[in-house]
Amino acid sequence: MRRAIAMLAGALVSLAGCSGVPGADPSAVTIDAITVGVGDGGEPKLDYPIGGDFAKVESRIEWEGDGEKVVDGDPVLLDLYSESLATGNVIVDTYVELPQAYLMAPELLGQELYDALLGHRVGTRILLVLPEEPTHPALGPVAIVADVLPSQAVGVTQATEDDMPFVVSGVHGAPSLTFREDTDLPTDLASAVVIQGDGPQIHTGSRVLLNYLEVSATTRETVASTWPLETGPWGVTVGQGQMPTGLEQSLIDVAQGSRIIVIVPPVEGYGDDRLIFVVDVLAVRDPV
Repeated sequence: MRRAIAMLAGALVSLAGCSGVPGADPSAVTIDAITVGVGDGGEPKLDYPIGGDFAKVESRIEWEGDGEKVVDGDPVLLDLYSESLATGNVIVDTYVELPQAYLMAPELLGQELYDALLGHRVGTRILLVLPEEPTHPALGPVAIVADVLPSQAVGVTQATEDDMPFVVSGVHGAPSLTFREDTDLPTDLASAVVIQGDGPQIHTGSRVLLNYLEVSATTRETVASTWPLETGPWGVTVGQGQMPTGLEQSLIDVAQGSRIIVIVPPVEGYGDDRLIFVVDVLAVRDPV
């Protein structure tokens, strides 16, 4: 499908052996035959009769979240796990990497996953069964578990120092900066937590998913941003020199769910301008 599962299936080939229940009755079964547990890495763990005749599209809410509602056309951040119900092989497992960002649209997610998610809240876990994955019919019936994650910082708002710009949140959490009058920005590396999340902390080697706004401190104009919905968040490994050193240093120990503001001098940035970053930490995954 021109859909979440099809796009990921091409990148994540069958990884593991059976986690269903060999020897169970393979006659016609429904979604009620599937139990969703939790694996050692926090990923869903499915038990079901392998080879069962799952003959229709069904979905079930494992638990309902308490965040914002999932709305048509809005960004949605998903952890996805999928198995072939015919073989027990893993097809998709974003828990070993990073969540995936999409727009809520049936042509991007697939009609079935779109319908299952629509109107539910961030924090929800949904189980979806497809009798056949259209672009990979050889897989047979497929089970998909989708966790709806926050697509912006969530937590407790913090006060920042008087020499830092104000960070204002707009649509979908997109930040903008309001500069204080008659106040000079710090000339050295400086950072502050704007929203304090409560998820796992970033370490050197962590794989992280970030939304960021980059602004020139000289012109006060936007240099880059991942907030346009067509752009989406940035997945990066901390400690591999994939971002300015000042920004990378400031991310250490920041918790998932947080928003920080960082002022990076040229010597710790790109060498030609002082930069201001506003960063939302959407996901933190440490190597196993």
